[in-house]
Amino acid sequence: LRDEFALKKFFLIGLNGETCLTFMEKTCLIETVKLKTSKHIALDLGISPKTVEHHLAKLKLKLGITNKSQLYLIAKNNALI
Repeated sequence: LRDEFALKKFFLIGLNGETCLTFMEKTCLIETVKLKTSKHIALDLGISPKTVEHHLAKLKLKLGITNKSQLYLIAKNNALI
């Protein structure tokens, strides 16, 4: 699944307007708002927890957010949850 969609881009509306996220950033976003830890997300995706944190940091910058509450609202506003 990860390889099949690795190059696909996803567009979300964040605080900075429309933003393009990678498949991994979107996946980490969705799993985070499901209240999964970075460790659990990493195990599911076959990557390290530090890589998950890196994807989350990148998407927070792209979306113009600073905390998980904002992350949840953006996921909800973009019909990801």
